[in-house]
Amino acid sequence: MGFKMNSPFKKDPTPVYEVPFDNPELVAKANKNGSIIVNKDLVKDDKLMDEAMAHEKYHLKDMMNGDLDYDAESVTYKGKKYDRSKFNEGNPNLYVQWALIYSKKHPILKRTIKLICKNIENNSYPNSIHKMTGPTVYTKAIYRIHNELFNQILCNKYRNKDTDKTFTSNNISYRIYGIDYNEYFTFKHDLNHLLFVNNKKHWVQEEKEKSLLKKD
Repeated sequence: MGFKMNSPFKKDPTPVYEVPFDNPELVAKANKNGSIIVNKDLVKDDKLMDEAMAHEKYHLKDMMNGDLDYDAESVTYKGKKYDRSKFNEGNPNLYVQWALIYSKKHPILKRTIKLICKNIENNSYPNSIHKMTGPTVYTKAIYRIHNELFNQILCNKYRNKDTDKTFTSNNISYRIYGIDYNEYFTFKHDLNHLLFVNNKKHWVQEEKEKSLLKKD
């Protein structure tokens, strides 16, 4: 009599493809065909990739269940349509850090500083201030603390300008606003025009040509 043995190994059938992304800060993206594409320039960051993959697999599950759909103009989640123009499409997985309000020794702030110091000590991203000390590393700290406290991936994809949510666990709390701090803050310095006098290059272009850290 024939019989079938179950494999002792769990296999993930999700097709995953490494591709170049137009947005260098975007880690991964779930597609309606059941596949996930990942940023080929970030695949060596195992922790970041694991977090992003778990996040995108939630979206795949929602699409398979009929809870999520999207097109070029909108995203529909559980019957409610969201206009893409209200999304932070430029950096859909990032939190900006130009206005921070934290209590002393808050774990998110401590983790951010720890990650930044590690990046600087190892010169991890010599040509990317965004990854070395900017929104990328700040977002990584938020995701990791949230995962440690709640054992879940913080879903940032449906954040809009009206988002205002507080998370509390083990006497630790943090409040997340929507895109651009729900417009409570304005990012514009009176002298920002001086950054580009005398045909000075934009910092994004300049950091590609110069190392962020000076050699001794």
